[in-house]
Amino acid sequence: MQESFNRESETTDNSVRSDISLTRELLVNLLSAQTPDSILDYVIDAAFSISEVEGCGIYLIDNAYQMAVLHNHRGLADYLVENLVQLPLSLNIVEHIRETKNIVEFDSFIGDSGGETERKGIFSDYCLYFSPLVFRDEFNGILILNTSPENKLSISSIELIKTISTAAAGIMSKFETELILRNSEELNRGIVNSSPMGILFIDTDGVVVFENSAMSKIIGSDDNPQASLIGKKIQNISKRESEILHQSISELLSGKSIYGLEISYLDQAGKQLMLEFHGAPRRGNAGEVIGAVLMCLDQTMYRLMESQLQQAQKMEAIGTLAEGIAHDFNNLLTGIMGNVEFAIFRMKDSEDISENLESIFQSSKRAAELTSQLLAFGKKRLEHPKPIDLRISFKEAIQLIRRTKSPLINIKLTMNAEKHIINGDDGQINQMLMNLLINACDAMPEGGVINIRTENTSMISDNLEFKGEYESMEYIRLVISDTGTGIEKENLKRIFEPFYTTKEVGKGTGLGLAMVYGIVKSHQGLIEVESTVGAGTSFSLYFPLSHDTIESKEEKIELESKGGHETILLVDDEESVRQFGRMLLENFGYNVISASDGLEAVDIYRNMGDRIQLVILDLSMPRKSGRETLGDLLDFNPDIKVIVSSGFDKGGQVKTLLEMGAKSFVAKPYRLERMLDEVRKVLDE
Repeated sequence: MQESFNRESETTDNSVRSDISLTRELLVNLLSAQTPDSILDYVIDAAFSISEVEGCGIYLIDNAYQMAVLHNHRGLADYLVENLVQLPLSLNIVEHIRETKNIVEFDSFIGDSGGETERKGIFSDYCLYFSPLVFRDEFNGILILNTSPENKLSISSIELIKTISTAAAGIMSKFETELILRNSEELNRGIVNSSPMGILFIDTDGVVVFENSAMSKIIGSDDNPQASLIGKKIQNISKRESEILHQSISELLSGKSIYGLEISYLDQAGKQLMLEFHGAPRRGNAGEVIGAVLMCLDQTMYRLMESQLQQAQKMEAIGTLAEGIAHDFNNLLTGIMGNVEFAIFRMKDSEDISENLESIFQSSKRAAELTSQLLAFGKKRLEHPKPIDLRISFKEAIQLIRRTKSPLINIKLTMNAEKHIINGDDGQINQMLMNLLINACDAMPEGGVINIRTENTSMISDNLEFKGEYESMEYIRLVISDTGTGIEKENLKRIFEPFYTTKEVGKGTGLGLAMVYGIVKSHQGLIEVESTVGAGTSFSLYFPLSHDTIESKEEKIELESKGGHETILLVDDEESVRQFGRMLLENFGYNVISASDGLEAVDIYRNMGDRIQLVILDLSMPRKSGRETLGDLLDFNPDIKVIVSSGFDKGGQVKTLLEMGAKSFVAKPYRLERMLDEVRKVLDE
């Protein structure tokens, strides 16, 4: 009996000495700990020295989020970690631990709460213990341990766990600020990753140590890990802005914030991105800079849209200027061409003089063609579009080019499109195609290949530099490409500007592509150009398809120009136009009354309206516009016959005047026969 008691006493003494030794070792380790991580590791080591313990972990309290968050752990089953990684402080068991500051056995707690069924269903393979980490009544965390249900903690082991918990809590208080920061960083990492803005953390050398998921999407590292910036110096991500990048990061790491730093970044797929960075330094406890945080916005699409808007505004301004010039030129050319043509008509029997006059007339026609190109550039929409079959337009343009250009140039036409009908002006479309084909030929002086291809599509390229607005609809896409010299990158953005040319003096007006741009725009189309120096240039044009059908053309009947004896009121602010108009009409028997502007015209018609059978009305005039004048004339006589004549249809005013009641429109500069035929036709209606 005495021997048995002595053996039990000896066993107890050995256990106590072992516990004291363990406690002493733990205290030594804890006191020597330099970081929060080392404290947590020593506590777990001490817990595992207890034979019954199979798994252990430590929760730290985050009061800001009212959550106990599992940090260091070892031996805990994956199922436990997944289900117990975060415990709300409002959870019954956590509140109980916090209030009693005693170890709680999960099995007993649920059993006392009438939850035996739940206990067996969820954690039937484990026996869990929760020990509070309390120092000076401050609840800092929870030590969780698990054993098997058959090998629960003994009373002495529970007491040892209390000792470990108390010692750990006391030492942890030294690192309270750092532990709180670490706990917050774990939660903040989730917040940072959910941010739609790209975020980078860099160290004091500028090396990226963290990128959030939004940043990964921006640079493409979510699909391609090699694209990640982690481990790379932020100063070296852009060769183009290397100097400003080094300077800005240097300022950032010296303690200054940076705002609106824009750099171009070439991603792994070869796409050029425009990234905007804002940054602030990160500081340690003593205020020293320990790195920096950078926020990144992908401005690529915004900058592209901004560039397109600026280009559109620039082209709009140039177009307005071009329209104004063309208007004045057409007025002058009306007088010049009209008088020359009339002189040719009068002197057709004098061959020498007629030849000279014909030369002047042909030069005037070329000048009129130039102004027509200027107007085509400035036009925003067509006033009288008709269905056009682009197959016919292409064949006509190709036939003409083959007759006039080098035989060394091979033209290949591939019609993949099933639908070819668009609404527009066939003259302008032919002019547009001719200019593009001539440009392609000029780019291949030694010969080459022009490829022409059509296809139907509802997709618009995202890379359209001069994209403008478009609706989701069916398009026909025309691609005209050559194997010529190509266009330098710096010239690409200017090729549609009027008078801009890289050709030698005398070999080009610089209006060809400006006219192409204007015609595409007036047909509600889109244009894209791609070029590689030495490899060639490709133009892609998109036009909305038409569902109209093309009517068969009736044979044109040539009408003999006839005169008459009616009285015509000729209204124009340009004196040369009035003089020529009077001479022309009077020579064919008409009586002509002239007015220099709308006010004078209205006054004349008020007094002499019963004697006037027709009014020829200019569209753009000072003091009273053509539209205002027509309105006043219609007030006097709703059945008045008016022909509108102008060298410039500003804002679709011709259509408006025709809808108001004007009978016809004649564009300046006009041919004699055209004007005389129109006058007779309107008078005879």
